Amino acid sequence: MKKVFIIAGEASGDLHGAGLMRAMKSLRPEVEFLGIGGSQMVEAGLHPVFLNNELAVVGLFEIMSHVRPILKAVRQAMHALKQERPNLLVLIDYPGLNLFMARYARHLGIPVFYYISPQVWAWRRGRIKKMRRLIDKLAVILPFEEDFFRSNGLNAHFVGHPLLDVVRPSMSREAFCESAGLVSGREIVGILPGSRRGEVQRMLPVFLQTAALIQHDLPKCQFVLPVAPSLSRTWVEECIARERQANPRIPEISIVERQAYDAMAASSLLLLASGTVTLEAAILRIPMLVAYRVSSMTYQLARRIVHVKFMSLVNLIADREIVPEFLQHEATPERLSEAGLFLLKDKKRRQDMLNGLNEVVSQLKVGGQGQEGAAMQAARLALDMLLQSP
Repeated sequence: MKKVFIIAGEASGDLHGAGLMRAMKSLRPEVEFLGIGGSQMVEAGLHPVFLNNELAVVGLFEIMSHVRPILKAVRQAMHALKQERPNLLVLIDYPGLNLFMARYARHLGIPVFYYISPQVWAWRRGRIKKMRRLIDKLAVILPFEEDFFRSNGLNAHFVGHPLLDVVRPSMSREAFCESAGLVSGREIVGILPGSRRGEVQRMLPVFLQTAALIQHDLPKCQFVLPVAPSLSRTWVEECIARERQANPRIPEISIVERQAYDAMAASSLLLLASGTVTLEAAILRIPMLVAYRVSSMTYQLARRIVHVKFMSLVNLIADREIVPEFLQHEATPERLSEAGLFLLKDKKRRQDMLNGLNEVVSQLKVGGQGQEGAAMQAARLALDMLLQSP
């Protein structure tokens, strides 16, 4: 029996890790998986040595408060790798932990497959030498990454974006509205403040104040917030209640669980914390505003070391601004509500954005119609390595 050790450090990695595992098992049902992941990977058959819900942090200084769980995960993963001696190590994003584990696997003689590359094209390009030394094969999901990594000596393959395989609503807009207590004939604004507690604590107050300003101008507008699987609904409700105590004008928010794509697809506009969710919104063709805040120390340092023109993946892929971005001090309720009302009221502006989103989604695909999805293409690359291993 072939054994795979797989590591995904946060919610998006859990989603893509589960997809990869299912694709690999559909081709080779006997493959056994163990490692670090979340609930979706466990459902797909992972035997966890550590659950990743303690690892989901963002920001250079925010990580400091999570050193203990990260070190615990490292120790347990190293022990399991040494004891189990898997035939292949599969790493998904999360470079801080994963590149360390790649080095340890190399020491043990275990081949390394990396799915969803660290974004070294944006910052910390010094990691490229380490990746070239430690990674045997790299499956990349953004269209410009294959050329970038191949030009830097890595065995990289563009497999398309895995979100194309999974992002779709499960019900009609009318059915979702009925289940969520919303009126289908009215405008809906979706609020997605992030999948990590730190993100939500920074972005939710801004989005709620934005909602209050939008509803002041459009009294019949409704708001929905899909809770990320990594967060507690009760905790999110408590956050909203605290904000409403400070500002009673904050509107009612319909909160849903495990219905993110249904909520997004039903919305006329999305307020998003920057991240993978921007591509999910693009695939659903929903107009959006992207905002983000980090600690002031992280922001000051990031300004010096991050070398990209845009923060959202949508704009990075397009290499131009398709969706408005509001970073740090620019992420204010006043600016967001002004831009949001513009998109809700101006049909031409909405259509221009939708045209741009169509262009971006077309770039996320490999080949024509009928081409296998990213998870299956990555699975074939990983299985080639697995079957060649002793």
